[in-house]
Amino acid sequence: MNRIQFIVVTTLSGIVAICIFLQIIFVRLAAADELRLRQYGEALQEGQSDFEHLQQIATRVAQLAQQQNDDQLRDVLTRQNIQIKDNPNGAAGAASSAPAPATSSSSTH
Repeated sequence: MNRIQFIVVTTLSGIVAICIFLQIIFVRLAAADELRLRQYGEALQEGQSDFEHLQQIATRVAQLAQQQNDDQLRDVLTRQNIQIKDNPNGAAGAASSAPAPATSSSSTH
């Protein structure tokens, strides 16, 4: 093996070692991203489940407001952006609500 062949083989070995090192780093980064993605997915799924429960509660409250003809309860629903959809037979069919912001800077108490 002459000097040029030795330099070429040594350089290629160094490049292969750097590629293996980068592969290890990228695998670890991908695993960390995968874990974060899984955590965000679980939080999103929990949030969707909570939102469905809140919609059910809002629907039930809207039905109670409609059945008892409670204007104060309707006002509360209106302030929370929950709209009662009336059926022709007088019962509340469903309540829909827009997602409320987590913090409200313009609310007055």
